[in-house]
Amino acid sequence: MHDTGPFSSSEEDGFDGNIELLFASPQMFSFMWSPRPQLGVSFNSEGETSQAYGGLYWEWSFWKNWFAGFSLGGMVHDGHLVGDKDGKTRKSLGCRVLFREAVNAGYRFNKHHAVMVHLDHSSNANLCEKDMPDGTAFGRHTTTVNEGLESVGIRYGYTF
Repeated sequence: MHDTGPFSSSEEDGFDGNIELLFASPQMFSFMWSPRPQLGVSFNSEGETSQAYGGLYWEWSFWKNWFAGFSLGGMVHDGHLVGDKDGKTRKSLGCRVLFREAVNAGYRFNKHHAVMVHLDHSSNANLCEKDMPDGTAFGRHTTTVNEGLESVGIRYGYTF
């Protein structure tokens, strides 16, 4: 489900299709608990904000086949930078490049398969300042340029 909150406003519609690749952790990452590099893309079904992202993913197994993980990285998107244009309310993301964080929790079965719940959040951490058409500088007082974007869903994973 695209743009669902809970940490940002929900202004966009549709569902996201997502493909993500996780790679083996390089030896040079062992000092930081061996995260796995990740690359992914999410496409929105309604033509709203789509994204390409990358980062590092940490995962821990517990109980029998249960696991949880989180990732930190960045994303590039095709959404709107400043909302509310021509009387139409739109998501206001502020920058083309945003920070991205995600959490997963799931269950592994039959050695290669996994099902998980997923939440990701992207925002600019208030680092994007915009000059507004009315001449005000940095727009933070007249328009929000960091509404953030979140997706929640169920994922299927396959380990090669």
